[in-house]
Amino acid sequence: MMSHRKPLALVAALFVAAFLVSTACDTGVETGDVDDYSDEIETAAQSAASLAQAGGTTQNISGGGSDSAGLTVFNAGTTGTCPEVEISLSNISGLEFSVSLDFGDGCAVLGSDDHVCSGSAAGSISQLNQSVEMSFDELQCTGGSLNGEVAATFDITAEEVELDGEWNLSASQDSASWTTDGDGTVVYDRAGGFTTITSFTGSIGNGATSWSATFTDVVISYQNNANLIPNAGTIVISGSDIPEITLQFDSDSPSTGEVEVSINGSPAVTVDLDEI
Repeated sequence: MMSHRKPLALVAALFVAAFLVSTACDTGVETGDVDDYSDEIETAAQSAASLAQAGGTTQNISGGGSDSAGLTVFNAGTTGTCPEVEISLSNISGLEFSVSLDFGDGCAVLGSDDHVCSGSAAGSISQLNQSVEMSFDELQCTGGSLNGEVAATFDITAEEVELDGEWNLSASQDSASWTTDGDGTVVYDRAGGFTTITSFTGSIGNGATSWSATFTDVVISYQNNANLIPNAGTIVISGSDIPEITLQFDSDSPSTGEVEVSINGSPAVTVDLDEI
């Protein structure tokens, strides 16, 4: 008797293949190869760096502790005169202050010559409303520059400073530029010297194109790693003309420069950020 196993197996295989193809096409865009999305991947990493730098700098003027009345004490995040911090009372009834941070042409932050920043930032802080607004002017700590604004409320404990609000940032290095615009929560751990982007939802772009993005528990520590590559967390990028791109960072990412990237839920592949 002739066996029907092979034909049936072939039919089953074709059915499964057809199902997979139809499923992959549900997004209305072609999945393509990870290499096709290097711009999106690079922009996501740069946006994470922008948020970490903005959060780390803003926490400097948000205070560093609380006095017996629960009011902010301005003593956090600075070492010596780098940056030079100026604080002036602008509204005594609302306990509002004007604040500026000046790194000059370059000074060693964190008490180490391995961490040099330049540029400046200025803004205002309200103890009564527990809010802060900050603008960045050519702030440079890693070779690139950061500009833009942050408007956030803050919560301070002995361990951390949490900033929750709107982030409108632009970063540039050489001829490349990136933008980050959206709502998010950034937490600075004072003892550990690291920043966690616990959540962010908004848009990221590279000057030519922008995409939607969400960040979840993205951890960055320039102090510990001497770079701004995340050592934990997830970034998801999406858009009308691209598939969903998921970046997963781990503890080795800052030293290897590698991140796991998945396209539309496909098995993740390793991407070297230094090569894109």
